Amino acid sequence: MVVAGLMVPGLAAVMALSHGCRPGRDRSGGGDNGAIEIEAARLLEDRSQPWWNNHRPARTNEPVPYSIEPSDDLGARKDPPIYTSQMPLGLARWLLAGNRPRAGHPLGGRPVVLLDVRRAGEFCAEHIQGSLNVPGWEVAKALETGGLSKLDRRTVVVVYGSRWPHYQVITQLKGSMGFEAVYAMEGMAAWKARGFSVVRDEKLVHFLKKLEGEGAPAAAAAPPQAAPESLAGVEPLALNVLMSAGIDLLCVFVGDRRSYESGHVPGAIHVPAGELSSRFASADKSRIVVVTCGCCQGKRGGPSEMAVRELGRLGFKRVLHLDGHMFAWMTAGLPVEFDDPHARK
Repeated sequence: MVVAGLMVPGLAAVMALSHGCRPGRDRSGGGDNGAIEIEAARLLEDRSQPWWNNHRPARTNEPVPYSIEPSDDLGARKDPPIYTSQMPLGLARWLLAGNRPRAGHPLGGRPVVLLDVRRAGEFCAEHIQGSLNVPGWEVAKALETGGLSKLDRRTVVVVYGSRWPHYQVITQLKGSMGFEAVYAMEGMAAWKARGFSVVRDEKLVHFLKKLEGEGAPAAAAAPPQAAPESLAGVEPLALNVLMSAGIDLLCVFVGDRRSYESGHVPGAIHVPAGELSSRFASADKSRIVVVTCGCCQGKRGGPSEMAVRELGRLGFKRVLHLDGHMFAWMTAGLPVEFDDPHARK
C-alpha cells in the first residue's frame, strides 16, 4: 500500500479486513488541480506556517478560545484542537496525490499519512482514498502494537474525522511513543465541500443512516444505545493546557474530605456530591465545570457520575469529568495541591 509516498506492506489489507470494508467507488471530483498546485506552492513557502517552526503552531500570549462539550466521538469536534498545527485541505490533497516539496523543505523527505479517527463503520461507508483508519479510542493501542507502531516516527501524520479531531487524540500521537509532526485537518465534511475525491459505498451509507434512524420512519428508528462505560471528559494533559492558557473554568472535587486533602488539581474546590444542589443552585450556569474525585476514576456509578448528572439537572451545560481523575493526573506528573485554594498564601 502506498500512503502519500509511504510503502506499508499489507497494512491496507489488514485494516480493511479488520473493519470488514468492501471496495467502494470514487463518487466525487478531485477538485481543480491547477488551483491546488498554486495553493500548495504558496503554503509551502509561507514562513508563518508550522512546518517552518519545527511543526509547531505559532506561540501566542492571548487566551485561546475553546468550546468544551462532552462527546464520545473523538473525530467530530466543532473547533480545532488547541495548540495543534493545522494542515490546510488543499495542501493535504496535493501531498496525497504523491507530490513532494522541494529538497531541503521541512516537509521534504518525510512520509505523509492521512489518519481517519472516525468509527470503523463510517470509514468503510465513505473515506478518503489512501487514508488509514484507526478509531480515536484505539489510537493508544495502535501506537503500541497496531498499525501505527509500524510507521516511521518521522512521518507527517494528518489527523481528521467527520470534523476536527479531539485534542486527546493529538496528545497521544505526539507522546513519547508518537510522531514528530502531527497536524489536525478539518475533516470529511470540509474535504467534500472542496470537491475532493472520496470512496463511497452507497449501500453501507444507506444502512448506517437507517441504523441511526435517519432514513427510517419514527416507529422503526433504532433504540437508543446503552450508556458508555465511562463518562465523556477531558484528559489530564489537555486540562493542564487549558488551565495554563487562562481559560475560565471551575474545577470541583466531589469526593470525601480525606481524598481531597490527599491531593487535588491546583485550584480545585471541595464540594461533596451531596452538597452540589445547595452550593451551585444560583451559580453562573455558563461556566465550564470540570468534575473530579479521588476514588472512582470516572467509572459509572461513582461520585463523579452523580455530580455530572446533578450539575446538568441544575442547568449547567458545559460539564466534564477529569478522565482517570487524580490517579491519572498524578501519573502524568502534573502538580498537586493539598489545601483549599483560599488557604494558599
